[in-house]
Amino acid sequence: MSVWRFLARRLAASLFVLAGVSVLVFCLARVIPGDPARIALGGDASREQVEALRRDLWLDKPLPTQYLRFIEGALHGDLGVSLYNHRPVTETIRRTLPVTLELILVAALLTAILGVPLGIVAARWRDGPIDNITRLFSLLGAAAPSFVWAILLMLGFAYTLQIFPIAGRLSESVRPPPVLTGMIMLDSLFAGDWRALADAARHIALPALALSLSGIAQIARMTRANMVEVYDSAHVELARAFSFGEATIALKYALRPALIPTLTLLGLQVAALLGNAFLVEAVFGYPGIAQFGVQAILQKDLNGIVGSVLVIAAAFLAANMAVDIAVAFVDPRIRLGARHG
Repeated sequence: MSVWRFLARRLAASLFVLAGVSVLVFCLARVIPGDPARIALGGDASREQVEALRRDLWLDKPLPTQYLRFIEGALHGDLGVSLYNHRPVTETIRRTLPVTLELILVAALLTAILGVPLGIVAARWRDGPIDNITRLFSLLGAAAPSFVWAILLMLGFAYTLQIFPIAGRLSESVRPPPVLTGMIMLDSLFAGDWRALADAARHIALPALALSLSGIAQIARMTRANMVEVYDSAHVELARAFSFGEATIALKYALRPALIPTLTLLGLQVAALLGNAFLVEAVFGYPGIAQFGVQAILQKDLNGIVGSVLVIAAAFLAANMAVDIAVAFVDPRIRLGARHG
């Protein structure tokens, strides 16, 4: 089959998974204890008011009818009204999703540009002091959850040393750039507002680092293990026999085969970033879709729960598709298999 057919099959599989997630989350949101209409209106609301809201939410209808109505609205871009902030869920997602995506993109960039070089250096000087330090860091980074790193970084660099701000996306004294993408750093770059760009970078530094430390540790460990295995292979020994430099051997002959499982792990780390963003955003007061999702769960906001989870699931599937494309680009065997399989 062709490469395009391979990608089309992956896209179809992703849409099938997304449909399954929508059914699962829709059902789970409705079995959470508590009456969402009563929670939204409060204890002082009359029974008639609660029943009227239940009818507006179609909660008096059978579950399949509720789901079909939700799907019909979702296909038209309508995810309902949030019981938490009384705004359309689509509008809230449009406002908060770029915030979380910016945080995740910066964290993923840190994971890649720090994790891979650490693994290369550790493999190049394996069993030495640098390797031992890298393995210790990998153990600590993988063992501690992201919210622990978030609290430690906040206490150390924001509260004690006061190098970085504690919360928010921009300082009050800095004027926000015109909104184009919803990502402050990107919008500041488009507007040529270097002051806003620098201030936004200072605000996102600690949340992104806290979110990425576990991934950096995992990627460094995986890259090191793969590089060590490739270093013992015949083609690397042949390259040494031809007197190639160690930098050339590491970057050209050892890194590329070692990157294939690392890229797969990087895709899984994006999923971890999406999950851990809930806690990191809560610690740093970052107004993203993850924080909205937490509040939706606490308030049993049915439309908010389903909408935020579906968007995050779609982002996760898109990241997996990107990883598939990247792996096919790095490994020619996959491209040839797609063409001749």
